[in-house]
Amino acid sequence: MPPLLRNGPRLAAVVALVATVSSACTIGSLDDSGAVADYPSRGLSILAPGSVGGGWDARARGIGSALTTCETIDEDVTVTNAPGAGGTIGLARMAGRGGDPYQLMTMDTVTMIGGAIQNHSPVKLSELTPVAGLTVSTTAIVVPARSSFRDLRSVLAAMRKDPKKTSWVGGSLGGPDHITVAALAKAAGVPARKVTYVPTGGGGEVLNLLLSGASKVGLSTLTEVRPQIEAGKLRVLAVSGDKAPEGIDAPPSPHSATATRAW
Repeated sequence: MPPLLRNGPRLAAVVALVATVSSACTIGSLDDSGAVADYPSRGLSILAPGSVGGGWDARARGIGSALTTCETIDEDVTVTNAPGAGGTIGLARMAGRGGDPYQLMTMDTVTMIGGAIQNHSPVKLSELTPVAGLTVSTTAIVVPARSSFRDLRSVLAAMRKDPKKTSWVGGSLGGPDHITVAALAKAAGVPARKVTYVPTGGGGEVLNLLLSGASKVGLSTLTEVRPQIEAGKLRVLAVSGDKAPEGIDAPPSPHSATATRAW
């Protein structure tokens, strides 16, 4: 969940409550120590450093909805997007709001670190203060339902035969999706530099490139693509982690990047 630029205790006491909110509003009583007595006195802004419909965007809007619907706060919550460069465009924007306790940002560790390294970001993650960890994201490897690929093994075989033609789509360069593809290529004996990988801001971009046929295989957080899997538009070939989540018929990938912690 959102890091805040170096102004922690008052905000943490409010937004940490959101970590306990799911579909219900059972969040308990507010801290009565006085740390949050006067906060917030105006609207909050949550920055999602990715595209609309992506994981960071969904978390930001879910947080805003939980805070207002459950009447945790009386003020409005606004969500803005700053996609691109592995989240570092949003990171730089956050750096310009130093000391503002009303500006939050959603992120996850691996994607943002990879983006910062890949894009030589002058802004470091150490300039942010993590407020609360909310979720651990499972990555899904998916193909269109009409695809001839029936399992991950067939994808790796095609990649060995023609790595350029077996194109992948996923999140930003240097992020967990890109790392996963590179690890799979290595396992298949294919140099990662020969694999076609299309980086996106996530969300609908991955789905559009897959369904249009522009890319053959996609990676995304399971929460982003699960509706399309359940609707029969996508077929999941593998997931990260030790076992598949409930309702997902796919084996875990031994070469997937580790699940990333979302803030």
